Amino acid sequence: MSDSPWQNELSPVLRTMQIVAGALVAGCLTFLVVVLVVSDRVGAAGQLPVITYVAIGFACVALVVRMIVPGIVVAQGRRRIAEGTWNLPAGRGFQPPLNSEFIERTGDAGKLAMLFMTRMIIAAALLEGAAFCSMVAYMVEQSPMALIVAGVMIIGVALHFPTRSRLIHWIEDQLTLIEQER
Repeated sequence: MSDSPWQNELSPVLRTMQIVAGALVAGCLTFLVVVLVVSDRVGAAGQLPVITYVAIGFACVALVVRMIVPGIVVAQGRRRIAEGTWNLPAGRGFQPPLNSEFIERTGDAGKLAMLFMTRMIIAAALLEGAAFCSMVAYMVEQSPMALIVAGVMIIGVALHFPTRSRLIHWIEDQLTLIEQER
C-alpha cells in the first residue's frame, strides 16, 4: 500500500463512516434490549409462527439484495467517475469533511470514499431492516428462531464497520478498475 496524499485526508471521512455504522448497530442493539424487556413472556404456544416465517423470508431476501444492490451502485458510481460526470449531490448541504474542497484535495479517491460510504449505508441498512423485522417477530411470537435471525442480521450490520485499511484497499482496487475503464 503506497502512501498517497489522499490517504492522509481520509481520517475525518472514515470517522463519519464509523459513526454512521456504529449508530446503525447501536439502534439494533437498543431495540433488541427493548424487545427482550417488553415482550410478553407467554408465547403463542402451539400456533404456527407465521410472522417468524415472514421475518426469515425477509432476511433471506435482504441478504440477496445486499449482495446485488451495493455492487450496482458502486459500478454506476465508478462509471461516472471514469467518465468525468460524477458530481456531489446538489442541494444536500454537505458539510466538511464531505464537501467540494475534500474532493478537490483527494480527486477520484475522495469520490470513491463517498461511494464507499453510500455502499456501506445501503448494505448495512438492508440487514438492519431484516433485524428489526425479526425482533418484532420475536416480540409477538417469542420464537427463538426469530431471535437467532435478528442476531445474525445484527452481526451482519456490525461487519460493515469500516476500518482505515479496508477503506484504503477498497479505494485502491476501485482506482485500478477506473483506470481500466478509461
